[in-house]
Amino acid sequence: MAATPVSDAFPSGAPEALLRSLFTQQLDAVVTVDADFGITGFAGSAERLCGRPRAEVIGRPALTMLDIELVQPDFDRLQQALWREEDVLADVRVRRPDGTQVEVQVLATPVRDTQGACNGWLVIGRPQQRIAESRLRQVCDRAGVAYFDHDLLTGSAERSPEIARLLGCAPSDIPPTIDGLASRLHPDDVARRQQARAAILTDNGAGSHQHYRLRHDDGHWVWVAVLSTVVGRDREGRPTRVAGLIADITAQKALEASVREREARLRAFFDSPGVGVIISQPDGVMVDVNQRACELLGYSREEL
Repeated sequence: MAATPVSDAFPSGAPEALLRSLFTQQLDAVVTVDADFGITGFAGSAERLCGRPRAEVIGRPALTMLDIELVQPDFDRLQQALWREEDVLADVRVRRPDGTQVEVQVLATPVRDTQGACNGWLVIGRPQQRIAESRLRQVCDRAGVAYFDHDLLTGSAERSPEIARLLGCAPSDIPPTIDGLASRLHPDDVARRQQARAAILTDNGAGSHQHYRLRHDDGHWVWVAVLSTVVGRDREGRPTRVAGLIADITAQKALEASVREREARLRAFFDSPGVGVIISQPDGVMVDVNQRACELLGYSREEL
């Protein structure tokens, strides 16, 4: 079967910008098939998701080139929807040539010519894990918590815009790499971060919870809590992706410092050699006394 250009699989009035966005975005797998289910387009993350290069599948029957198992709905309902040329939403399991598999949510939409006849299908697939992550990110955005996703194979990183907001900069000011925030890390926290990174790559799923300081664009330090965990591994179990959350805890750290300072002042007063201090409960039972109080009362600390 001869391969059909991607542009020929769409009605002539389809907006070019929409087609470009569908076929260049990285999250979703985008596949087009003709009326006989021959593959005419294979883009987005389709190669990574299905484990096959584009050149291997273009012009070939989808049902033989792609190892797909239907999870839901049942086959009869799916067949009826295809027969009626309706939009189809299904959950499938894709098996790759290397033996791995991934759960995918698939939306298939009929592509019609200018007369309204169906001449193929536009199929968009998104891994179920990505769907769950997308929902989590929506919750994080609403809560003001940032998230990140590190690809250990490529060294690239995806971060939510919230991180840039915390640091008073534009998202484009932070390089999209794993070490994109390294230049903003407080010097005293560098070694601890390196140790935490090494530990999370060798753990058994325990993850990492650390506190670091990052430099704000105006020069002050922002305390952040970073929760990281491995979310992807290869067939040998080696980590391939690390994701996590970043929360601004500057106010919490300021409060902790204030409490420590107040406790230090109270301790200095309590240990003052010129003032006797007795701490007691409402019923008069002594809880603690300093050395000067013992001297003034003529009793030892244990006796009081």
